[in-house]
Amino acid sequence: MYKSNVIIKSLLAGFLILLIFSLAGYIEYEKNLNEEQKKINNQAEITLGRMVSAIEFRMINLQSLLTYTLIHDGFTQGEFNQFAKTLFDPNSDIVRGVTYLTGTTITHTYPFETNKAAIGIDLALIEGQKDDVLLVKKLGMPIITGPISLVQGGIALVCRIPAIRNEEYLGQFSVVFDYDKLIDFVGIRDLAEMNYIELINIKSGVSKPDIIYANITDSKYSFIESRARVLNSVVILKVFPKSGFNGFSIQFAFIILAALVMAIIVFILVYKNFSFQNSLTESNLGLESSIFQLRLREEQLRNQFEEIKKVEESLRKSEEFRKRVFESSRMPIVVMDAADFKFIDCNQAAIKLLGYSTIDDILGKTPINISPEFQYDNTSSGEKVRKFVDAVLEKTSMVFDWLFRRPGGELWDAEVHLLSFSIEERNMLQFSLIDITERRLMEQERQQKAILEKKVAVAEESLKFKQNFLANMSHEIRTPLTGVLGMIEILEQTQLNETQKEYLNTIKVSGENLREIINQVLDYSKIEAGKVTINPVVFDFRSLPENAGYLFKNNTKPGVNLNYIIDPEIPGLITADKSRLSQVLNNFVSNAVKFTSEGTITIKSSVVLIDKPAEM
Repeated sequence: MYKSNVIIKSLLAGFLILLIFSLAGYIEYEKNLNEEQKKINNQAEITLGRMVSAIEFRMINLQSLLTYTLIHDGFTQGEFNQFAKTLFDPNSDIVRGVTYLTGTTITHTYPFETNKAAIGIDLALIEGQKDDVLLVKKLGMPIITGPISLVQGGIALVCRIPAIRNEEYLGQFSVVFDYDKLIDFVGIRDLAEMNYIELINIKSGVSKPDIIYANITDSKYSFIESRARVLNSVVILKVFPKSGFNGFSIQFAFIILAALVMAIIVFILVYKNFSFQNSLTESNLGLESSIFQLRLREEQLRNQFEEIKKVEESLRKSEEFRKRVFESSRMPIVVMDAADFKFIDCNQAAIKLLGYSTIDDILGKTPINISPEFQYDNTSSGEKVRKFVDAVLEKTSMVFDWLFRRPGGELWDAEVHLLSFSIEERNMLQFSLIDITERRLMEQERQQKAILEKKVAVAEESLKFKQNFLANMSHEIRTPLTGVLGMIEILEQTQLNETQKEYLNTIKVSGENLREIINQVLDYSKIEAGKVTINPVVFDFRSLPENAGYLFKNNTKPGVNLNYIIDPEIPGLITADKSRLSQVLNNFVSNAVKFTSEGTITIKSSVVLIDKPAEM
């Protein structure tokens, strides 16, 4: 009976010890698991952050070249080189080249010597590249593509960004990253030494993701996942620890085994009825072993803490690097919250362009605060801000013109490049500005000049039509009039009495005056065309007032007399333009006859000055 009790007590004691050690082992396993997950997650965040920084740094510099292209409608290879070389970091050579596609054909490349074989190639015809090139053209949004095989050899990741002006696709820029060097630079292979890695890229509008890097074929293990939005793509980094997260760890297995051994030992000791001293000695040995394990664990925790500090320092330096790029950019850049449109950051270039003194003057404001009430199309600024924000959250990027107002009230025009991105599931917007006030004024001047030129052309065409009409009508009238005057000259050679001669002379003078009127009509058209000429001839001056008297004496009102007086000192013959003088005299007499109701109208001719030849 006693022996049975001892056995039962020994079994219970062993089971209790086994349970205690199992619970301690599970707690230790969970603790180690959480720490390992946190460490791997930090490493994954750093790796993905370095990749995002490397790409976004080039995209900020590429924005200058894109802006130059949209303003100047093209560029030379030399101008392309000046912009493109800023994308090459002297501390790394991860960028292999920069290209520009007019439409879908490569027309510019840098460095030119190592990539000139690509000039003239239409990527829409190249398998492995045509889908991504046509996708950028279709969506009008930037994307990341790759890995792809390049025409000139090698593997690369490519960032493509379209050049769009007024919703018209012009072409696209490509930043070509050397695949192997980029993977090494961001630390993918270092992370892959102790873990299985899967790095994928999900492009907008494409259901199947691109696998950028993977060293695993069976994803049966649990994994840590990090995500980042770059351009219009989502890059996902999955880390599968090679030790795995499922089941018991080796440490946990050893603890369970140790607990089982301990339970067996206790059972044997109790069953054999060992002395209390021996049991106490064994307990002391176990305690010393536990203390040793605690010290060893403390050392492990210290090493892990140092590793976490290094990770945090690396993250801080990465953020500082991105901040320096943002601050030192010559392109004015402002960051705002998409929820309430408030500005949360900007660089010095933006502060200067917007007309403020410090960043505190800008933070908290919205685009509505620095804009007039209405924009170019008489739409309120607030309504247009909401419209553009909603649109860019769907399209990722867009370009448009905007009318701003500086603190002093000065209005100025800007070209706005608006981009959307997210941080910790918070939608953010970034816009860069280009002052186009002078360009808009030039466009307005060109439009006004074009309108004026159009009006001048219409006026000239109208004048030409009028001149042709007058010329044709004068010709049609003068032809029958010439016949009438000819018949009068024939009639003068017949036998006529004095009354008939007088009437015939009046008809003749009236016909000649009518011909002069026709000539005057032509003269008016010549005056408008600037082609009036003076034709002096020798004629009898006395005939001018006599003809005027004959012409208008029958047109006077009743009771009005018309006569003429000629100074006898006027020479018989003078040299002048007879038709012009006759035209002037007839106009004066015609007005006098028209506006005289009673009295006498006198045509008086007298000498004012006679030029005498100089004495010898």
